[in-house]
Amino acid sequence: MDTNSKNIHTACNMAQDLVELQMGKHMIWQDRADGSEVLTDEAQDLFHDIYQIIQIHLRKHQQL
Repeated sequence: MDTNSKNIHTACNMAQDLVELQMGKHMIWQDRADGSEVLTDEAQDLFHDIYQIIQIHLRKHQQL
């Protein structure tokens, strides 16, 4: 796995953990008709914002 893939994976895991911490794990998921789960719209928006912040910090760290 290359560095960029690792950063994406790490950022996704961190963002999901922080969204769950902020909103509560039971509040961020909704069931789909096909039986799968997806983030609620509010959780998805928060995930995106947090993911972007994490990516900025990871890029800064790589430049050091």
